[in-house]
Amino acid sequence: MKEHLHPHADPSRPPRLSWGSSILLLGLVIGLHGVVLYSLLRSEPASQPTQVNAPVPVMLGTLVAPPSPVIKTEPAPEPAPKPAPEPAPKPAPKPAPEPAPEPAPKPSLEPKPTPKPAITEPKAKPEAKPLPRPTVKKSPPQTKARPTNKAVESLSTVQHSLSDSSQAEKAPKLATNPVPEQTPPPVVQPRLDARAGNNPPPDYPRAARKRGQEGTVVLSLVIGADGSVQDVSVERSSGYPLLDQSAVKAIRHWHFHPATQGGKAISWNYLQPIKFSLTN
Repeated sequence: MKEHLHPHADPSRPPRLSWGSSILLLGLVIGLHGVVLYSLLRSEPASQPTQVNAPVPVMLGTLVAPPSPVIKTEPAPEPAPKPAPEPAPKPAPKPAPEPAPEPAPKPSLEPKPTPKPAITEPKAKPEAKPLPRPTVKKSPPQTKARPTNKAVESLSTVQHSLSDSSQAEKAPKLATNPVPEQTPPPVVQPRLDARAGNNPPPDYPRAARKRGQEGTVVLSLVIGADGSVQDVSVERSSGYPLLDQSAVKAIRHWHFHPATQGGKAISWNYLQPIKFSLTN
């Protein structure tokens, strides 16, 4: 008979016998014991008294099938808890649609004349007013009492002393009276040379025109006695460095009629505005 092995039996253990195989094996063991006992009885000599052997107890064993191996089944691992679903993010508010840009104006085909900065006349500084002449106050004359006959000699001595003291008082008063100063002649302000070649207008920077920059810059000038510009600085900016630099660069080479005082040329300071405009 073929032995039927348990499909999950351990290969290191002996195979498990079926019930039919166990009964057959038990019968073979009993028969083998009977043959051995019979051969022992026949092999003893006849002369010997027959000895009655005590019955040999026959130990009959019952083959018990080994218990089927218990296959431990490991419990299935518990599934990991699923994380709670995160709340869906709120959609960001859509930005308001930007207004459509206005179409850029098409440039006209006709070329526009290049604007030139306007040159305004310099502002004259106020002339110095002459100082008022000091007034000299006259003291009222002193009246002297006529002396009597009894006091002629005493009054004569007193008059000499009074005359001496009055002369001494008048001397410092004459010295302290200020001498009126002479009023200086007025100053004639400098003016631009009428020849255009001496005073070319400042260049209008191309970058400033493209950006639409306009404004008026006021420059502080020092005009020498020969009419040349000895120093120039920005007194008030136009708000755009390109325009300020162009005005300073041009005026450094300008020529003026110098200021005069009493018919004599002098050095003078004054303000010169320069206007940059795209419409003129």
